[in-house]
Amino acid sequence: MISYLYNELKEHFQTAGGRDPRTADLPLCNSYAAVIGIIVVYVLFVKKIGPAFMAKRKPYNIRWLISLYNLAQVIFNAYVFIRVTKHFVFHSKYSWYCMPSDYTDFSEDTMQLRKYGYFYFLNKISDTIDTLFFVLTKKYSHISLLHVYHHATMIWGSFLYMNVLFASNISVIGYVNALVHAVMYFYYFLTSLKLNLDLNKWKSRLTTFQLVQFFYFAIRLFIVLTHNTCGLPNFWLWKLYCQEAEIDETGKK
Repeated sequence: MISYLYNELKEHFQTAGGRDPRTADLPLCNSYAAVIGIIVVYVLFVKKIGPAFMAKRKPYNIRWLISLYNLAQVIFNAYVFIRVTKHFVFHSKYSWYCMPSDYTDFSEDTMQLRKYGYFYFLNKISDTIDTLFFVLTKKYSHISLLHVYHHATMIWGSFLYMNVLFASNISVIGYVNALVHAVMYFYYFLTSLKLNLDLNKWKSRLTTFQLVQFFYFAIRLFIVLTHNTCGLPNFWLWKLYCQEAEIDETGKK
């Protein structure tokens, strides 16, 4: 078992970056070292460098910047969701059970998915800006282990998608996640404006919406695992499944 895991991981780290010829030319998508570097810098900054920088400083008043960031996230994620609906859900090879990642498929819908998948990957990197805001406003209680883990694994997961699972039905994760983030950041946008609105009941509904998302992902991944007739790598499907189940269970506590 240990030997199997070692060989899978070794082969993955040596060959994953730039594996898919349809995405190999995209910046950052062909470099595992760059992605790992981004994650390491992110964790070091939010846990060590950032708090040390803010140690003798007062929290910055950047509410206007946070509002703009939230609004930009709403617009971006809504746009990605709408466009991916056209090119994923209505893809000629779409299957609810198992949709392969065919390295020879350069169809129009697939290449459009490449564009929006890449935008999504870059957005997962830019999502870490909200942690930067927590550091600059000294809201360290918001920087939980789950928060940092989620951002780090979303960067890694979107990189994995672009190189190993691109244009398969694992695309559903980014597709639904874009919708959830559009709703989530709209809520954050409203709260950042400090309007005279009672948003407390919507906070619990948003949490429920996020948990439903993770539960749905776990179901979809389980279906692919049990009906994997399209050659998707079981090792990484199980890794994604366990990750979704872990986040879902942690979010219920």
